[in-house]
Amino acid sequence: MGCGRVDLVHAAPGHHRGRGDQPGTARALRGLPGRLHELGHRLDRLGLGIGYGLRVAAADESDPDSWTKFYSADEYSGADEREPRLIITYNDPPSAPGAADLSSDPGGACATDSSAPALSSTATPNLTAVLRDPDNRVGGTIEWWDGQTRKGGRDFAPITNSGVSSGLPFSATVPSGAFTDGRTIAWRARSSDENATSDWSGWCYLKVATATPQPPTVSSADYPDDGQAHGGVGRPGDFTFTAGSPNVVAYEYTFVGQAPVTASVAPGDPLTITWAPTSVGTQTLEVRNRNVAGRWSSRVSYRFSVAADGGTGGGGDEATLSSYWPFDEGSGSSAANAVPGGPSMTLRSGATWQPSPEDGGPGGWMGSSNLVVDAQSGGYADAPGGVVSTDGSFSVMAWARQTVLPQTPDDRMTVVSRFGGATSGFSIEERVSPDDPFPIPRWALVRSGGAADGQVLIWSDDPVSQWGDWTHITAVYDAANHTARLYVNGQCSEAIPGVGTVAGCAPVPVSDPIDADGPITVGSGGPDSAPGRYFSGDIDEVRLYDGVVSETEIAQRQGS
Repeated sequence: MGCGRVDLVHAAPGHHRGRGDQPGTARALRGLPGRLHELGHRLDRLGLGIGYGLRVAAADESDPDSWTKFYSADEYSGADEREPRLIITYNDPPSAPGAADLSSDPGGACATDSSAPALSSTATPNLTAVLRDPDNRVGGTIEWWDGQTRKGGRDFAPITNSGVSSGLPFSATVPSGAFTDGRTIAWRARSSDENATSDWSGWCYLKVATATPQPPTVSSADYPDDGQAHGGVGRPGDFTFTAGSPNVVAYEYTFVGQAPVTASVAPGDPLTITWAPTSVGTQTLEVRNRNVAGRWSSRVSYRFSVAADGGTGGGGDEATLSSYWPFDEGSGSSAANAVPGGPSMTLRSGATWQPSPEDGGPGGWMGSSNLVVDAQSGGYADAPGGVVSTDGSFSVMAWARQTVLPQTPDDRMTVVSRFGGATSGFSIEERVSPDDPFPIPRWALVRSGGAADGQVLIWSDDPVSQWGDWTHITAVYDAANHTARLYVNGQCSEAIPGVGTVAGCAPVPVSDPIDADGPITVGSGGPDSAPGRYFSGDIDEVRLYDGVVSETEIAQRQGS
C-alpha cells in the first residue's frame, strides 16, 4: 500500500463554536480531489499500491479548541446547501480468455495449430468461451472467420450473478450456410464489462468434416473369402482391416452372434486382429470405421468358411459352398455370385431391389439390400445351371418373406428351384397340403422324378407366418443315405397327423431326384424349364452347397 501527502492551506484557528469555513479551508477542499487523483497516478507509475485517504486537519492539532470540520447543510440551515461527499468508483478490467477456456461441440478443445485443426462433423458447431471478470460482472464477444473474412459473431451483454457469472460459459452457434464441408473455422473470444474490454484470445481452428468415411476393406490369409473351407475350430487366424479414409481413427468389428468390439488406431492406420473359430461352417465378420470427426462408415460383411476337419475344402458328402448370391447390389439387373467363378443371376421381368433393415434383419444376416419378386409382374431371377448337382448330395438355403399366401393346393409359390427337362430337380415352395384338414400354408421341399412332377418330400410342421415375417429355410438331400431334411428357422420337428411327412429331427427316406441340368431360379419354378409358380415377396441370401450341410452351419446362417 503506497501513501502520500497533499499540502493543504490551513485557516486561522478559532476559539468559538460555529462556522469553521474560512476561505482558506474552502479553497483547500476544492483542490483536494484533483490532487488525490494526481497522487494516485504517480504511485501507479512507481509500481506502488494505491491508497486514498481524506483528512481535514485543524490549524493547530495540539490545541484542543482548534478544529476544522466538513460543511454540513443539515446543521447550518439556510447556508450553502451543497453536501460534502466523497465518491470513488474503481473497475477491475476483465481478463482475456485462454485456450483452455475455449471449446466447440463437436470438435472438443481449442486447436491452436492451423495445420492440425479440430474436426467438426457439422457445419454449424456450437462455440463456447468461459469468460471471467474480477468484479464478477462479465459479458463478451465470440466471432468466427473464414480466412481473412469475418463471417459472423455474437455479443453478450455483461451480467451479474455473484460467484457464477465470472467463469460462466457463453456459447454461440455458427449459422447454417456460413461454412461448407472442408472449410476451416477460425474463431476467438474476448471478455468485457461496461467500462473495459479484454484483449482477444488466441485463434482456435475447427475444420468442417461432414463427409462419411468410405468403408474399410477386410482380408485374411488364414481364412480367405474364397468360397472354400479353411482352418478349423480353435485354430486362430489373422484378419486385417484397412481404413477407407485417411482420417479414420477407430474400427468396430463383430463376428455375427458376438458383441461388437471397438479399437482405436492412429489416423489412417490398419488394424489386425486374431480370432479363433468356435464352430465349423460359414462365418460372417462385419466391420466399419470411424473418422476423427466421429462419423461412422457403412458396414462391410466378410464371409468365410471354417473346415470341419481342420483343413481346406471337404471330402465325401461334407458340404462345400458352390454358389452364394447375397443380393446386395441394390440396383441394376444382375446379382453377383460371392463364390469366385460362380455365375451371376439376372433379374427378369418385374424383379427389383429393396434396402435391407438398418439392424441387418433377424440375426444381423442381411447385407445392404434384398431381391423383390412379384407374381403379378412375373418377376424372378435366374442363373445358368451347373452350380450344384441334384443327383448327388446337395443343400439349399434362403431367406424369404412372403406378401401373398396360397389358398389351395394348386397355388404353388416357389422360393428356389432347379429346372430339369420336363420337371424340376428340386424346389422350395410355399403351398397348401391336400391332406391338411384346414388350408394352412406351409413350406415344402418338392422334387420330381421320372414323369411325376410336384411330389412333396417334406412339409414344414410350422405354418407360414401370416404376418410376413422373414423365415430361414434349409433343404438337405443326402444321396448316400437316400434321405432328406427340411429346416425352418433352424429347427426340425415331429410329424403332424393328417398332413403327411413333415420336417423332423430324423431324416425322411426318399427316392433319388432327377439330375436336373437347367438353370437355378429364384422366385419362380415350373415344368419344361419355363418360368411360373411365382413367389410374391422378398428373397435374400441364397446359398447352394454340394454335400450335406451341418446343423451347426444351418444355425449360424439362421443367426441363432
